[in-house]
Amino acid sequence: YGLKPEIGRQDGNKGLILQRDDKGAYQAFRPSGKGLFIEGQVRDAVVLSNRKTGKDKLLIARNNDIVLSVSLQQ
Repeated sequence: YGLKPEIGRQDGNKGLILQRDDKGAYQAFRPSGKGLFIEGQVRDAVVLSNRKTGKDKLLIARNNDIVLSVSLQQ
């Protein structure tokens, strides 16, 4: 990886959340600042919308672990 041993590998982080406003601009947040912190290696995520209730869910797929479902607030 070309890094000094005292630095270690830098191939992972805690991530961030991008929130889009009505004008299409994005603002970045730390996950802890939005009340969302997912342990493990996240491989994919998708938002499912329920047209009947108007409530959205975030499904999170993690490597070698169960899929998580998180209710989203508007």
